[in-house]
Amino acid sequence: MTKKTFLSVFMLIFGISALAQDKADTITAIKGFGGYRFEQDGKPLALSTMADMMKDDTEASGYLKKARTSATIANVLSYTGGFLIGYPLGTAIGGGKPVWAMAGIGCGLVVIALPLAGSAGRDAKTAADIYNANRRNLSFNQKCDLKLGLSATGLSLKFCF
Repeated sequence: MTKKTFLSVFMLIFGISALAQDKADTITAIKGFGGYRFEQDGKPLALSTMADMMKDDTEASGYLKKARTSATIANVLSYTGGFLIGYPLGTAIGGGKPVWAMAGIGCGLVVIALPLAGSAGRDAKTAADIYNANRRNLSFNQKCDLKLGLSATGLSLKFCF
């Protein structure tokens, strides 16, 4: 009977230490139309919030910095391209003479922005994956000590972490 109890307690303690990572710390990447959306504990995360979380993780922070740079460039190009497309369209709808070359340049800028936005999403997902993997490794790197000894009431088992 005592062997079964000892084995059960030992397996319980080992299981707790192996699964010690808190799921609330992980970042979830959800693929949607136009890229990835990031969440933590059901709440949406912006890239700037992720950067604050990853400031201690140099590898993940590097990927996230690259993602933020690509996303900024893609946003500037796409907003500029959208304006250059919309202005001639508004002029045409209003009855004026539109400059279609401006719309063509806008289309070119939007086409250039699309791969940059995709690259930003992939880099941000890589950063989230690295961050999550490193968070999982932290739980396995915790020091824990299991001591078996005698006490006033008999045999004792002490687990410290």
